[in-house]
Amino acid sequence: MAIWGTLLPPDFVYRSLIDRPYDALSQWDKLLLEGNKIVMIGAADAHEYRFAGIVIAPYEMLFKFVRTHVLLPLSTLPNRDAILQALRTSKAYFAMDMLMNSRGFSFWVENNGVFQGTIGDSLNWEIGQELHVKLPTAADIRLIHNGIASVKSNQVSHMAHQLDQKGIYRVEVFLNGLLWIASNPIYVE
Repeated sequence: MAIWGTLLPPDFVYRSLIDRPYDALSQWDKLLLEGNKIVMIGAADAHEYRFAGIVIAPYEMLFKFVRTHVLLPLSTLPNRDAILQALRTSKAYFAMDMLMNSRGFSFWVENNGVFQGTIGDSLNWEIGQELHVKLPTAADIRLIHNGIASVKSNQVSHMAHQLDQKGIYRVEVFLNGLLWIASNPIYVE
């Protein structure tokens, strides 16, 4: 890897390492279905190496490889307590921001145009509810319902889906075939 990383452009090397964490997501879905509300985060195991004046795995690349985005109310100043509370309530998603900055991603439920909840929220199911996904660019969206990919939309920047049943809903977004964004769920009870 060190030789490969010095001969090829860094973005190419790191993009080649991106893969959907199948086992981790499958186990997480299983735990969610058992009633455990466990937050999923993503982080890089960052270890920058320097050898003979060459930087291998630079922090600048590793820290944008995968990031956890924490959702805070607009009126809240970012601080330790607010961030920990957001993580406790699953108000987060992770993204491979190396592929593209995920700023602008949102995932929410509304009914007749009225916002009802977003990532981490528990909602009562009602007739007319729609789940929405908004992206900063067109990509492939997979809606995961109770651990199973139930709806797929290809190359869109917005998806709306009528909720016809209760369950645990989360989203995975793929950019050029690579996992880009994975959200924590919205619980529809």
